[in-house]
Amino acid sequence: MPDGPDNEPQIQIATPGGSTLGFLTEGMVGPVNPHWPTLVGQRVTFAYRCDSPNEVDATYGRVTAAGYEGRRAPWVAFWGQRYAMLSDPDGSRGDLFAALTSEGQA
Repeated sequence: MPDGPDNEPQIQIATPGGSTLGFLTEGMVGPVNPHWPTLVGQRVTFAYRCDSPNEVDATYGRVTAAGYEGRRAPWVAFWGQRYAMLSDPDGSRGDLFAALTSEGQA
């Protein structure tokens, strides 16, 4: 962990393999997932970067059409990404995200 991020709502750490680990405070998670405190035992969410906002929508559609639970359909998040929430077969959350286009459209 980097030194000094105690007051930050989110910290991101790039790994040598090209993945990014993100740590968020409950204050950051709560507004976008009001059920977070009721998710017994789940304190970790994996987020998957998509190449575009349209890929977030298309991937969410394919996954939910295959029968998996969509926790929150794609939306434009206040932090500047197209974002969606899904559940894996065990009920753990997996998110999809992509940077918004230069026009700010999703």
